[in-house]
Amino acid sequence: MLTQVVINLVDNAIKFSHPGNEIRLTIEKTHAHLEIEVKDNGVGFDNGERNELFQKFTKMRRPGTQNESTTGIGLYLCNQIIKKSDGTLKAESKGENRGATFTVRLKVYRKSHSH
Repeated sequence: MLTQVVINLVDNAIKFSHPGNEIRLTIEKTHAHLEIEVKDNGVGFDNGERNELFQKFTKMRRPGTQNESTTGIGLYLCNQIIKKSDGTLKAESKGENRGATFTVRLKVYRKSHSH
C-alpha cells in the first residue's frame, strides 16, 4: 500500500509540473521514523486550502499541466492509507506556481526477538 501512495504522489508531481521541471523524491529513515518527501516546482496551491486537498472529490480538482484528467480522490485515498498506518501525510506550497511538497511520515517498529 505504501508503494501505491508513493506512486500516486510522484504521479501527481509529474502531472502538476511543467515539462523540464525537477521532481525530487527523498526517503530518510531514522531509528524512530521513515519519512518520504515528494517535492516539485509545479503549479502549487494556496496553503489556506491545503486541507481541502485531502477531501474526497475535492473542489480543488483540476487538469494537469498537459491537460491530464484527475479523479479528485487520489490524495484522499493516500491520506486514508497513511492514517491507517498511524502515519501522517502533509502538504505544503509557497503558493500558486511555486511548487508543492508532500511528506509521508511513519513510525518504525522494531521486531521483537523471542528467546
